[in-house]
Amino acid sequence: MVMCPIPEPLVITGASGQVGRALVAALQHRGIRAQALVRRPAGLTGCDEYSDWMASPVAEQALASAAAVVHLAGNLKPARGDYAAANLATSERVAASISPATCRRIVFLSFLGADAGSANAYLASKGAAEAILRSTGVTTTILRCSHIVGPPDQPGPTARSLIAGGGGLVMVLGSGRQRWAPVALADVVDAILAALEQGVDGSFDLQGPEVYGLNQLIALLNRGRRVRRLQIPVWLAPLLRFAGLPKALIEVLLADCVSPGPPAVVMAAPAFGLQLTSLRTLWR
Repeated sequence: MVMCPIPEPLVITGASGQVGRALVAALQHRGIRAQALVRRPAGLTGCDEYSDWMASPVAEQALASAAAVVHLAGNLKPARGDYAAANLATSERVAASISPATCRRIVFLSFLGADAGSANAYLASKGAAEAILRSTGVTTTILRCSHIVGPPDQPGPTARSLIAGGGGLVMVLGSGRQRWAPVALADVVDAILAALEQGVDGSFDLQGPEVYGLNQLIALLNRGRRVRRLQIPVWLAPLLRFAGLPKALIEVLLADCVSPGPPAVVMAAPAFGLQLTSLRTLWR
């Protein structure tokens, strides 16, 4: 395994999100000041922040001069369910702005099951975005992640939706028996850093070391607290689109989120030498 210095200047799109903020902090700890591209001012520290990045000439110049790009911009719950704007347009912007003569590495955060031919609009947009980035000819590492869970003090949006509020209530789509292998936020950051150092071209599945039924995961994240589950049957769940949940998001939440593993796919943990975090330990 060949480890090289992380190429600089380094640009991060979607830097104000859960992974972006953690990555900026990790890079700062290594003495790297990233160029952070965000849609709205986020008050990030330890980096150079550029807002309105999809339209900003300054952000475009940052991409044009980048030696490496970590492309995190994307959304499972975009406004009006517009996955083309959230996941395709952002990837097209990166591909059109970088210089193959300058940019040595792209790292893209995708999702387990991403496939341009998928009937699910989110998975299809992620798969198409992967193809757009590969078409640049730049070495591209694609990390297809499962649901990401942060530590108890910063659980992130997915985990937060499974933690009971003041009324002790958690909404559960479907039976609650769907199988997820959520990955710790710190492991996602470590995988990105390893991909930047190693510059491996290819796609890798990244999930946690444990598989949970969704009801089991809810119990873990609530840390022994008694919760009441509002069970939304599978047949009723599609109606939540009228409450603002995109159809593709509903489908993802109802589905298993576990990699098929080798030999069907290459797993990120052994490929990059990662020691994966147990959520049972993280959330005990």
